[in-house]
Amino acid sequence: MKTSFLFLNSKSSLLAAVLVLFAQMIFAGVPLANFNGTWTNTNAASRGIVKVEMAVSGTNVTVQVWGSCSPASCDWGIKNGIAYSSNTNTAVASNTEAILAVFSQGFATSTVIVKPKGTNQIEVTHLQQFTDGSGRSNYTMIETFAKSTAQKPCDPEDCISFNPKTVTYAPFGTAGQYRMIDGNMAMVVFPNKTEAVRAVEIVKNYGMSSQCFVGRPNASFTYWLTGGNAPTGSLAGEDCISFNPNTIEVKQVNGSWKIVDGSHWMFDFGKNEAEARQSFCLIKKHGFTKTCYVGRPNASMTYLKK
Repeated sequence: MKTSFLFLNSKSSLLAAVLVLFAQMIFAGVPLANFNGTWTNTNAASRGIVKVEMAVSGTNVTVQVWGSCSPASCDWGIKNGIAYSSNTNTAVASNTEAILAVFSQGFATSTVIVKPKGTNQIEVTHLQQFTDGSGRSNYTMIETFAKSTAQKPCDPEDCISFNPKTVTYAPFGTAGQYRMIDGNMAMVVFPNKTEAVRAVEIVKNYGMSSQCFVGRPNASFTYWLTGGNAPTGSLAGEDCISFNPNTIEVKQVNGSWKIVDGSHWMFDFGKNEAEARQSFCLIKKHGFTKTCYVGRPNASMTYLKK
């Protein structure tokens, strides 16, 4: 591929260069969430930036950059990015034309401008301004990056195994409560027998063999797996809501961290951002596409499947 360079003399204004590059934007804006993920330079031999990772939460974005070094790439660290729309009346959440982040490297200041470029590609402009008095010319490099499809590893899963063939239900406590059990293992408490019977039917139908948690005790997120994988199939009368795992995001809404799909608030984690991001990672890992419930409103059991 062809890499573009623009050399600036030491007296050139970095701000002026940035303004010129913004004026030359030719790519249409895209939703800010589209920038989320890991992006790799399409030129494997690049001597500039080799990888960019962006994390989007609502209208906020962080940018992490790795530069070409030997024997391993140099991590420039994580900086807050600034998202730009096309005008003052267009929200950056729905139409972002560029993201800017500035990195201080001691010997130089690097300004990084990211713009959308077609499907699953971005254009990254790197403006390097030397601050070490070396007399070297400031320069800019413009390169193309492709989005990585590899799933980042999640934190270890917290799961308890059981035998779906021996799962049953039994009375528990007072006021007509029941709970789902496998021998001495108690799993879920239900407000009535009807919901307990339905839950056992669901477990057996999908052959669910483990109950998994994020944030025990008082787990903020619970899911069920069949042989270590997402349950698949169907059951008559299920109460399920579909979602697109490619468009979900972790977002802070009114001070509470949530997993959302567009305007649909799926899961609420309160103040715990780490548990929200772990749950988001697990949804992606297992490819869940449906959230299902037993006993809405105030569901006594929630499970996900694909």
